[in-house]
Amino acid sequence: MFPYILIVIGAALSYAVSRQVYDAYEGEITGTGLLGYLGFEMVLVSVVLLGGNSSVGMGLTRESMARLLFLATAWTPTIVIQTLLITDYFGRLPTTAMFFPHVDKPVRNRLGRMRALLWDEDVSGAVKACFQEFDQHPEDYDVLLDGAALLADRGLYHEALRLLQEVISAFPDDLTAWSQATWRAAVIRMERLDDQDRARALFQQLAERAPDTEAGMCARERLYGRACSMQSVDADPFYRPKALRPKTTPGKRDETRSPERMLEDEMPGAFWDDAPRP
Repeated sequence: MFPYILIVIGAALSYAVSRQVYDAYEGEITGTGLLGYLGFEMVLVSVVLLGGNSSVGMGLTRESMARLLFLATAWTPTIVIQTLLITDYFGRLPTTAMFFPHVDKPVRNRLGRMRALLWDEDVSGAVKACFQEFDQHPEDYDVLLDGAALLADRGLYHEALRLLQEVISAFPDDLTAWSQATWRAAVIRMERLDDQDRARALFQQLAERAPDTEAGMCARERLYGRACSMQSVDADPFYRPKALRPKTTPGKRDETRSPERMLEDEMPGAFWDDAPRP
């Protein structure tokens, strides 16, 4: 009975520590933290196994096999958390993609390695990891955009501009990618680097080349000195500049016709009692 009690105590302790580690790092565990955590788990499992086998032989008896099966069952919640931590660290595939490999993996999971390096304050390694991930998915500019956002959040504005410039160079004909990268670069230069001249030049390019996009509309607001943020703007997808709208001449309203007569004239045959009228 003692070996099973020891397994239950070990499994409970392992799960408690695993949850604390996962919550502390919020899915962004570092390499040092991951090694320390896995080392602790190996020591704990060894203590449980050795302590449980101290009273019986080490052979593969029916009792020892039952004990190992019970240990694996009790350790299942911890194994799930370990899988999540390792998956997030290497940033390869989300857990669901292990069973559904054709499902596109989110950018957040693909930047797991970059996040871990930033946590370790390895800025050059983080930038390199972002470029390496983009080389594997050259059609996905969100990798560079999200990488630039991670760098900018940490005050690494010049490194963020480097990633944004790569988007501008790699997708010159993709208006969406180009406008988003140009907008973010302009905002960084104006608000963070105090480079007003180059920022206004980028805003001017946006207003001229992409006037119908959200970034283009915000750029015009910035050029006129009004604050505008793409996160708070509810862009109208049907918006068009006044110069591009079709020119229409409103007709003169006939006040002698009733609303019912006007509706029947606009929708002939829509009423059962339609009849020719003089």
